[in-house]
Amino acid sequence: MSENETKQPGRKSSQDLTFAIGAMILVTLVFALWVRSNVDPPAGGGGNDSGAFGLPPGVVAPAITGEGWINGPPPTAEQLAGHVVVVDAWATWCGYCRQEVPMLKALYEKYKTQGVIFVGFTSEESNQLAEIDQYVNGQDIPWPNAYGAVGSMIAYGPQGIPSYWVIGADGVIVWNRDSEGSLEDGIKLALSRGTATQSEVPTEAETSG
Repeated sequence: MSENETKQPGRKSSQDLTFAIGAMILVTLVFALWVRSNVDPPAGGGGNDSGAFGLPPGVVAPAITGEGWINGPPPTAEQLAGHVVVVDAWATWCGYCRQEVPMLKALYEKYKTQGVIFVGFTSEESNQLAEIDQYVNGQDIPWPNAYGAVGSMIAYGPQGIPSYWVIGADGVIVWNRDSEGSLEDGIKLALSRGTATQSEVPTEAETSG
């Protein structure tokens, strides 16, 4: 076998690897452009009916589950019952998510004394735990966050992130980013509706039936 023939497989492998890397870069750039054009959230709620930001008001909020939790254990149903809850869907790679963390922290500090509970989740899994930890603790986010929450991301159904939901004391969603007004407006609306005792919190079956 000639020298050229013995080197041919190596050159082909190198070309294949270069093509694969180029394709990955292209996919990444296209996705980044998609995120930039579709995920950039409006300053307020948006006030549209597109449903781009997932579950709408009037729906019972699904429980948030994940592979694990960071910055605290998951809140129990008993702890959430009768409280207004703010849910935040995010990802470590999401620049807009990072930009809005200061706003979320300010609202948390403002409304925590009124019993408002914040909970976050990301679909990113434990193999990215270092990045997840940096996102949460590196930004001093004080509320618990689920990771590996693929099921919750599907259940809440946002087409873009960051996405927020305000859940009333009865367990029903009051506001999301498709709603009129800001996140704070959603919190105020939920608080204005009062609190519910645990026995008054409807089950998902009761609400959907």
